[in-house]
Amino acid sequence: MQGPHEAESAFDWDRLRVFRAVALTGSMSAAAERLGGSLPTVSRRMSDLEVILQAELFRRTPRGITLTKAGETLLRHVELIADTVEAAQWELTAPALRENSPVHIACSESLAASWVAPRMAAFLKETPHQIIQLSVYDGPEADDGLFSDIHIQHSKPTQPDIITRRLGRLHCVAFTSRAHSTPDSAPKSFADLLTQGCLVHSSYTDACRMTLNTDKGVELLRQTNSLTTMIALCRAGLAPALLPVHHAECYPDLIPYAELTGPALDIWMSCTPRARSLKKAGKIIEWLTSIFSPQESLWFRQTPPTV
Repeated sequence: MQGPHEAESAFDWDRLRVFRAVALTGSMSAAAERLGGSLPTVSRRMSDLEVILQAELFRRTPRGITLTKAGETLLRHVELIADTVEAAQWELTAPALRENSPVHIACSESLAASWVAPRMAAFLKETPHQIIQLSVYDGPEADDGLFSDIHIQHSKPTQPDIITRRLGRLHCVAFTSRAHSTPDSAPKSFADLLTQGCLVHSSYTDACRMTLNTDKGVELLRQTNSLTTMIALCRAGLAPALLPVHHAECYPDLIPYAELTGPALDIWMSCTPRARSLKKAGKIIEWLTSIFSPQESLWFRQTPPTV
C-alpha cells in the first residue's frame, strides 16, 4: 500500500511533464530530444512512475509506444494540469510582455514555403511591430497537445478550447519536368504514375490509398518526407510528382496534368485561447484568411481550378 508521500511524489509535475512528452510523441527518444534530456533519464523516470502508480502506462511495440488504458486515464488528467499551469503563467505575465511576445504559426509544408512565407514579407512591412515565428510541421498537429498559437493543417482539430476555421481546399495534380516529359512518357492515368515511380509526400500517402484503393499501389510510389526534395527530383527529370496545384504558379518550368488529380485536402486554421487574447494575433488571423480567399487566389476553391 502506498504512503501519502509516495502518492504525492508520483504526481510531481516534472515527472508528469516527461510522461506527457512520451505519450504525445510516442517515443522515449523523441521525448528526450524535445525536453533536452537523455534517453536513459526519460526511461528511468517512466519506470519509476509505473512502479509508484503500480500500473502499466505504456506498451512497447516495434513502431513505438502506445498508451494502455491506465496511461490514457493519466494523460487525460495530466492535460488538465498542463492547461492550468499554462493559464497561470499566461495570466501572471504582464499585458505589455504578452503583446510583445512572438506569435507562433505552425503550417503544413505543402503551404508554408510556397504560399504563406512568400506573402509574409509584405504583411510584416505593413505591420513592422509584429513578431512571427513560422514552423513547418506535418505531424499529428493540433491533437498532439503541443499546439502553436495558430496552426494551418489538413485535419480538423478536435480540442474543445480551439477555434477552428476552414480556409479552403488543397488540390493536388501530377507534375512532370520538361526533362522527363516526352509524348511517350507523358502520364495518362494513375497506372502510368505508378509505373513511372511517381513521387509523393509521405503525409499524403493515406489520402492516395483512398484514390488508388490498394496498398500495393501506394508502395510503388516514391515516398519522401520533404516537399523540397520531391520538387528537386521532379525538376531533374527523375519521375512525375503529385504536388499541390498552386505549384504551377510557383514553378512554371513544371508541366501540370490537370486530368490526373489526387484527392483534395481541406485547409483548417486553428487558434488557441492565448492567440485569441492577443490584439496583434487578430491582424495575423485576418491576413492568413485573406491570402486563401478566392479574391487572392483561385487555387484553394472548393473545385480544382483549370491549370
